[in-house]
Amino acid sequence: MHLEQIAKNALEAYSIAPPVITFLRHNDNATFHISDKQTGSAYVLRIHSPLTETFLGARQRPEVIESELSWLEALADETDLVLPRPIRTKNGALVTTVTEEQENISCSLLQWIEADPFPATPSPDQVAQLGAIIATLHTHTRTWSVPQSFSRPIYDLTFHRQQIHTLARGIHHGIIQEADFAIIEETLEQILAILMQANDPLQLIHADLHRGNLLVAGARVCPIDFSLCGFGFPLFDLGTCLPAIPAHLRSIFLESYQQQKALPPGYPRLIDAFFLLSRMGAYVYLLPDPSQHEWLKERIPRFTAQECQMFLKNTPLLFGGIF
Repeated sequence: MHLEQIAKNALEAYSIAPPVITFLRHNDNATFHISDKQTGSAYVLRIHSPLTETFLGARQRPEVIESELSWLEALADETDLVLPRPIRTKNGALVTTVTEEQENISCSLLQWIEADPFPATPSPDQVAQLGAIIATLHTHTRTWSVPQSFSRPIYDLTFHRQQIHTLARGIHHGIIQEADFAIIEETLEQILAILMQANDPLQLIHADLHRGNLLVAGARVCPIDFSLCGFGFPLFDLGTCLPAIPAHLRSIFLESYQQQKALPPGYPRLIDAFFLLSRMGAYVYLLPDPSQHEWLKERIPRFTAQECQMFLKNTPLLFGGIF
């Protein structure tokens, strides 16, 4: 069944008639812009069928998708954040299912946020907002009653170690040189030792807060795409988003974040560690895509020669004015 037909079948579960369906992209999910001609409302429809094997796994199970959406719905209800609120079906469900060739494909619908991309040179106010937004995400779960059926990925030390084992496939395909991979492994071991010593508890995090998942709607910064959310280390979100903030504005971000949530002792080194883990994870996701192989061949040697070597020498990265 063609993706657009799956989209049409999925939309039958919602009170949208007649919808205008526009394809957006296919990566982790296939996504469509949906416009309701009668009300003028707009939505994004997600078909949870990944483009590559990298994204296959438990996150395609309906109960895992429902858990993501239940947190997103709670954030929309219980905070002042501007978020893509989940839309429930006519029957009140967060997820609907379309059957294709005896395979059940989960689909979900969210409000469309009319916004611009987060700028490469954000204003101090936007940076302060972002710090407050991430702190709100991290503090919300301390008071939220997590549903008993809640099921999301766990991004613990074992997960990050497995990520590097997956990255080793690049050696066999001539994408990663053995010497570079050895440096990545050495860096990972040092990172894991630091995190074991820090002993920070896992909690629900966004887990994918790069600049592409941030929008600006009017004066408001909006985090989107919670599809990778799960139980991880809160500073991972900081290590993912801070590279998008110019170095001279990062102190504004940290001050804003700490108004709601304190940072642990030695946080610059910890955030650098998560910055590297985030980069390594991005390479894992790009590895199955042939169109990214030449870029990876060029990028990974620079990553090992610069970021990894600096970290191994205890040289600051995000707070050293270099990255």
